[in-house]
Amino acid sequence: MSRQWLRWSVGLASVAIVAAGLGGLAVALGQCAGGGCSLAGPACGAGPCDLPDCPAAACGPNDRQPTTRPAFVNVKCPIMGGAIDPAKVKPELVREFAGGKVAFCCAGCLGPWDKLSDKDKAAKLLAVKPLANVKCPIMGGAINPAKVKPELVREFAGEKVAFCCADCLGPWDKLSDKDKAAKLLAAKPFANASCPMRGRPIKPSLVREFQGQKVGFCCPGCIPAWEKLSEKDKAAKLDAARPKPKPAEKTFANTKCPIMGRTIDLAKVQPQFIREFQGRKVAFCCGGCIPTWEALTDAEKAQKLVEAK
Repeated sequence: MSRQWLRWSVGLASVAIVAAGLGGLAVALGQCAGGGCSLAGPACGAGPCDLPDCPAAACGPNDRQPTTRPAFVNVKCPIMGGAIDPAKVKPELVREFAGGKVAFCCAGCLGPWDKLSDKDKAAKLLAVKPLANVKCPIMGGAINPAKVKPELVREFAGEKVAFCCADCLGPWDKLSDKDKAAKLLAAKPFANASCPMRGRPIKPSLVREFQGQKVGFCCPGCIPAWEKLSEKDKAAKLDAARPKPKPAEKTFANTKCPIMGRTIDLAKVQPQFIREFQGRKVAFCCGGCIPTWEALTDAEKAQKLVEAK
């Protein structure tokens, strides 16, 4: 009995050794121990994975190191109206309001903001928030942000929702919050340009929502892997999959000369009568105003521009 038991033990040990060897060979050949994913998958640090049931999150950390971006609720300064570049906003130019971070173009805008009532702050902030949607959530027509009238805007869950016409407001107002959320998600632009799990082009039908953003995926197999991630890992992967931002075009901060107060035809301003301040162009009525402008402090310049807007 002892000899037979010894032979069985040796046999089982041999099988285990062979299995271990085959497992190591599979990994060496590019098979992920997480469940059949190619180690060439983006979640493992390289090219695409072709298996539809790939648990990409199990393959290990992505070798890309994405950086997180500040989540400001506004894209323009609520006081001056200048474009906000999130990458360049200094911590001292940020205020908290209604649970969100509000960025300003310069220190001169903080005082006027702090003096506003909460009602006025909310109104100014709504005006400089980005639209949450690129299509009408009722009719599905494209929304042109430059042509949206204030009366065709509603606020929902802290987001600014635009409609193509007044006829869509009634049906929207009658919807439940759940139905509004679903329609708004469908009308939002995608937050990412590529799949956050594999880096491939996304399919419009494969969608999940994350922190109010519409996230697209390349295949059904990526969605379970995404849902297993922590909030921090989701944010990092989404950040890496976002479209690359284009440099913002500089615009004029004023319509009147900040020194003389004269109305300026911005289409005819000569280059020598233009200066830059806080990332925006400032136009002057004549060359004589420029030395006076340049002698001002930043706070005085900001106040002058508020008056010359």
